[in-house]
Amino acid sequence: MFARVERKTNFNSIQIRGNIHFLDDEQIIHPVGRVIVVDNINTNQQSYIRLPETGKTITIMCMSPNRKHLAVAEKSARPTISVFCMMTKRRIKVLNNPIEGCTSDYFADICFTCDNKTLVAMAGEPDWLLLFYDWERGVVDNDTKALSKKSKTIIHQICCHPSDKNIIVLVGNEVFRMMNCVENNWQQYGYRRTESVVITKVCWISSIYAIAGTKDGRLLAMEYGDLKGVYRAAGINEIDLKIQEEFETKQITEAIDLTKHDLSGAHEVRALTAYGYGFAYSCSVGSVIVFEKVEKTTYNTKWFKRGTYLAGGHSIGNLDLNLIDVVQEITVSPDEKTLLCTTLRNEIFYGPLQDLNTWKEKPIVPLNKLFNGMHQGPIATVSSAVWKTLFVSVGLVDRTAIIWDYKTREMQFHKEFQDEIYSATMHPTGFYCLIGFTDKLKLLVIFIDNMKTIRHADIKACPLVEFSCGGHLFGAVNGVYIEVYSAITFLQLHVLKGHVGPICALRFLRGDFYMYSCGQEGSVYKWDLYKGTRDMDLFTRENGNFDITASKDGNLVYIVGTDGTLKELCNGEVERSFNLHQWSLYTVALANSNDMMFVAGENGAVLSIAYPISTKIYCEEYIMHTSPVKKVIVTHREITLLSISEDGALCMWEIVHPDQSDVKQDDYKFLTEIMVNLEEWKENKKKLQGMKTRLDEIDEENEYIMRQVVATHEIGLKEIHRNYSTTITDLQNKIKLLEKSHLKEIGECNSVITLNNQKFANDLDELEKVYGAKVAEESNRSQNMLMATKKFMKDYWSKLQLLEKSSQEAMEMLASRKNRIILDKIKEIYEMKSKIYELKAAHTSMKEQIENDCDKEINEIRANYEIKLSKQEEINIKLSSENGLIMKRSNLLEDKIANNLQIIANLQCEKDSLLNVIKDLNREIHNLKLEVAEREWVIQKKDELVVQANRNREDFLKEKYVRDIRIDTLKEKLEPLEIRYKRMVDLYNELEIELDKKNSIIVQLKKIGEGMTKRCLGLSKELKILRERRDDAVHLLKKMKSAIHTCAAVAFEPKLLNESVLKMYQTYVSTETEEDIRREIKTNAEFMYQRKHLEATVKHLKALLNKKPRLVVYPKRQSPKENNYVAKLLSEIDWLKYKLKRMNEKAHLLEKLAGIKHGDQKYLRAKERFENAIKTSHGMKEKHVEQWDFKLAVNLLLRELEIQHKISIEELQNRINTTFGDDIGKRFNRALRNRGLTVLEKHIMDLHSDDDDDEEEEQDQPSVE
Repeated sequence: MFARVERKTNFNSIQIRGNIHFLDDEQIIHPVGRVIVVDNINTNQQSYIRLPETGKTITIMCMSPNRKHLAVAEKSARPTISVFCMMTKRRIKVLNNPIEGCTSDYFADICFTCDNKTLVAMAGEPDWLLLFYDWERGVVDNDTKALSKKSKTIIHQICCHPSDKNIIVLVGNEVFRMMNCVENNWQQYGYRRTESVVITKVCWISSIYAIAGTKDGRLLAMEYGDLKGVYRAAGINEIDLKIQEEFETKQITEAIDLTKHDLSGAHEVRALTAYGYGFAYSCSVGSVIVFEKVEKTTYNTKWFKRGTYLAGGHSIGNLDLNLIDVVQEITVSPDEKTLLCTTLRNEIFYGPLQDLNTWKEKPIVPLNKLFNGMHQGPIATVSSAVWKTLFVSVGLVDRTAIIWDYKTREMQFHKEFQDEIYSATMHPTGFYCLIGFTDKLKLLVIFIDNMKTIRHADIKACPLVEFSCGGHLFGAVNGVYIEVYSAITFLQLHVLKGHVGPICALRFLRGDFYMYSCGQEGSVYKWDLYKGTRDMDLFTRENGNFDITASKDGNLVYIVGTDGTLKELCNGEVERSFNLHQWSLYTVALANSNDMMFVAGENGAVLSIAYPISTKIYCEEYIMHTSPVKKVIVTHREITLLSISEDGALCMWEIVHPDQSDVKQDDYKFLTEIMVNLEEWKENKKKLQGMKTRLDEIDEENEYIMRQVVATHEIGLKEIHRNYSTTITDLQNKIKLLEKSHLKEIGECNSVITLNNQKFANDLDELEKVYGAKVAEESNRSQNMLMATKKFMKDYWSKLQLLEKSSQEAMEMLASRKNRIILDKIKEIYEMKSKIYELKAAHTSMKEQIENDCDKEINEIRANYEIKLSKQEEINIKLSSENGLIMKRSNLLEDKIANNLQIIANLQCEKDSLLNVIKDLNREIHNLKLEVAEREWVIQKKDELVVQANRNREDFLKEKYVRDIRIDTLKEKLEPLEIRYKRMVDLYNELEIELDKKNSIIVQLKKIGEGMTKRCLGLSKELKILRERRDDAVHLLKKMKSAIHTCAAVAFEPKLLNESVLKMYQTYVSTETEEDIRREIKTNAEFMYQRKHLEATVKHLKALLNKKPRLVVYPKRQSPKENNYVAKLLSEIDWLKYKLKRMNEKAHLLEKLAGIKHGDQKYLRAKERFENAIKTSHGMKEKHVEQWDFKLAVNLLLRELEIQHKISIEELQNRINTTFGDDIGKRFNRALRNRGLTVLEKHIMDLHSDDDDDEEEEQDQPSVE
């Protein structure tokens, strides 16, 4: 018979979409291997949903909204969806793709609708077909194309509306489609402009709003399919959808500015889920951002950032944490108090949602781990102890060793190492383990929560190590050699040579005299450990061997390898070979009792083989792992089977024995003792002793305080008891009075109720009589109306008969009129019938209205009566409840009185006990006084020693005082030099500050000079305009002169003279108005004023000149505007001069305030430089002003001389040189040169000429250094 195993605990997580869901508030589901595990968070218990053994790979898991069904999508040539019932944990429906021509081999996504009856599935590439399953019937109700045939985009997710089953959302690469079903036709609506945007996730945050996440780290908010806002996922703190933004004419990529870091996908929104109070998403490595509603309603439009969770852990070997800690899925419990998420780690992270203290201190809070640390990546090996229920597992990638307890199925602790781990084995006692690192093979002691290295062997990267059955030896593989060591002395005993390829397994036989080994090249060796020689060898050339095991006596040996067969060896030969119809087999395990065998290999199945094996092999297959199983071991006493696979999955199986009985009962017990470090134990013992003494002190303090409290509160308790008893008696009297008054009130209420019932009954009878009479009257009216109609019909029919008779008699005479008369009468008949019908309808409507009114009035009266009755009943109920409450209060007070009496009795007992304690304490005080007397004698001796120490201290202080005085004298000598140095430094700093101030003043003056040059340029432009006006005036004067000349030629002919004068008047005067004449008068007056002003300026110029020629100068006639502008310029120049003087005065005042002495050399140098700079600037300004005034005056004089005296310029130049000297002659020449130049050119020429003059003066003067 073969042993049966049951799955108990699994540790691993397949990274698929939707890999975690809440079943209820305490249970979660997640996939592990070929099962779906249902984990209880509180009790850590597991149950399983077995997946079908089809060899298909799971791609998606989806939970229905009511959490009663689970859909699992599998990838294959014909993809399927399995629906499981979570109550029975069994598959109830299998859905296939019935669409012909659909070539997709997987479903891109699946989702349940809000009514839990329809399952929406998206067939993957290249079809992108949307299927709507009625999964209960297993039929496709509807299907449609999600994308066009030419489209190359990919759809990532389907999201169904939370309250409308006819609305879904599809998102993907450049895809956002919100679709609505109308008469089984799916139509898109809403926003469509998603070019160059990859949308990764979407969810409904309410029945109105949906939110989507993109690859470049943005959140898109949608309202009824329209884009309402675009937000940066990593930096947003608040989402307010009331703020209207126009995105209709914009691309999404233009809505917010993106950085290169965003475009790289570093802030991709990878997980997004919504719950009742908000939503959560992940947009960076290991972070989960939680947003909550401001208003807890469906019409909420504002969400705020509640905080950030961090999912992650320690580094894993050389793996990149930016890839491992990426959040894959987020889910929230039904009560919305817990959040779960998964990453690429084999771990589930959880944290509280509604806890107010979660983000109180820190904005980022780390998530808790559900499994408290698992292996990340492949597990190198697993080994168990004999004396303890412990086993060790080591990771190849994460460099960790974990100690487990297979009986409780819990992890004891895990230890991280810096070096890579290749192998491990546990000592049979469970106190030690050997671990092979990159540099050495180390022996470690196992403590309660740690491991410590005590020995090592120089074997690098040991791939395989095994302890002997007794634990005094161990074998370690070093390359193609097997080295045997003593576990006690750690000396090398043997080096076993013979293998050519990698060694895969070592097995010690009972007694530890022999050992088997097998190699991947196909060799099997038996070694004699006493002699260190090879005792047996076997080669299977066709295939390699991976594992070996032997029976108790060692006669039968079993090996497995690449051919998938189990070989039985006996006396060094293959006796039997069993084909297990498997792929490569990697491991075999035989129980210590020789009654069960387990084999596992490539396909991930664990085979339980009936042992001992008869002529035909019998086995049962258990599928759990999805990747090859590398090792299977049976623990001591055959309690648990352990299996590990390549993907890092660890499974613990409970073994059920073939005879359906438990393990044989005997006196064997597993050890529970642990190893302890002596130094740590001593430190902890000292700490505990200190804590005990401190606890005793605290107890004594508390007892003392209690005594004081009891003594102080005894009198108060007595007074309170007296007051309490008096209050109780008063309350009892009041309760009796209240009961009497309450009984009276109840009697009065009952009497009032009876009176009201009688009144309402009488009122009802009267109303029934009144409305009955009204109904009888209305019925009489209706009967009278019916009688009247009947009479009218009779009369009508009699008239018709008479008309028929008369028509028959008149047929012969009135044959031509008969048709008209018949038609008229027929019309009258129809009119009368319609009137009759109208009368009947009016009668019936009147009747119905009267009946309805009567019914309404009756119902209103009944309702009012019922309301009054209910009020009276409520009053009665309130009164009865109050009566009950009063009774309860009185009972409670009686109970309290009894309790207080009991408490007083207890306190009396305690008082007696405390008095006994006081007596004991007095005895202890007497003993303590004796001890105090002895200690005082000891203290006296110590005081003598203290006096002697004080004398020594006084001598030391005297020496210190003498040395301090010497140090102070030396400091006094050094202080004057330091003071002088500080003064010099301060003076130097003050001078530098003054220089900075002077430099700033120079800069300001330069700016003023630049402003003056700009003004001069403006003046030149205006002068140019004036010259143009002057030329126009000269031209006009010439015309007028020619016209006057023509008039002068015809002066003796009156007619011609008159005509010529008229022409002149027409040309020059006819267009002028009286206002122009007035203006001309004003201009002439202004001209005279300006002329006088110019004459005064000319006189001033003549006064400046020492010698002046006798020339009659007539100033040029200028317009008043030009003269005003010149006057303004002169006033501005005077104002600037005044400002310069004020600045100089301020500088002098600052010098006085600063207290700078003129004797300082640095100050004098700075002052000289500053004064020279100011003088040069003033001189330049004065020169420019003088030159400008001189130029204006010279130009005026030259014009007047040329016009009036007709003197040539050369003659004038010679006269000026002879009369005024060379200096004024040079200026005159310069003015002549600059006559036809612009203002800027003139300014440059003047500067050049000034420089030439300065150079000539410097050449004339002797050189002085």
